[in-house]
Amino acid sequence: MVRLAPAPVTLLGEQEVLLGYAMPESTIPFSLTQHGSTGCHLHDLTLSPRAMEQIEASRAGQGVVLRLKLQGDVWMGREVASFHDPVECRINQSDWLTALAQCGHGQYLLFEVPILASKDPRAPSSARYLQQAKDHFAKGHFDEAVGACRRALEGLLEATQSKDAQFAAVKAFKSGKSEELNIDQREKLIRQAVMNYTHLAHHHEEGADVVRFDRSSAAMVLGLTASLIARIR
Repeated sequence: MVRLAPAPVTLLGEQEVLLGYAMPESTIPFSLTQHGSTGCHLHDLTLSPRAMEQIEASRAGQGVVLRLKLQGDVWMGREVASFHDPVECRINQSDWLTALAQCGHGQYLLFEVPILASKDPRAPSSARYLQQAKDHFAKGHFDEAVGACRRALEGLLEATQSKDAQFAAVKAFKSGKSEELNIDQREKLIRQAVMNYTHLAHHHEEGADVVRFDRSSAAMVLGLTASLIARIR
């Protein structure tokens, strides 16, 4: 029989990252014959939220390359032979995104902000653009993700009819009356600050000077945008 040991699973990229150890399903019975044969065997690897984030940061919108180091012992009567066999597994972008959706990863951001449903009647435009931003982010299109976040926030202004109130909060802040602002007005200041930050992506779409947002910047904007939209009443 073949007795497999836990197999180290490493994420390949600019830096190799050990994700954990895949546990073999069971031992493999076999008998010696004159004919070769093939079969399959399952290994289970539980990925922590931290490991998932490491994969997402490393792949930068592309596919995933993993190395599984198979190791164990082959028992033939009283004789025992050990083996070590590294196996490389390439997962293309499409299959990885499908797997993320199936396991529920991405329905919430890392700090668990619920994503507004695409058909939410309270702010359908914001929900649609937020979903686009999320999709762009998963594919590594960070400029487009930030631009979609801006349109989502603009849709929120329209849905809540709060454009004038937001302008008034900004005006009060600039005039030195920040201490008089209530919580709702301060939230509108945050919303305006995010819109100002994403305005660079808006210029990029119009063909002006090219501005490139990295993954960290896009994650910050996406998190803030989702949080602000999730607070719609």
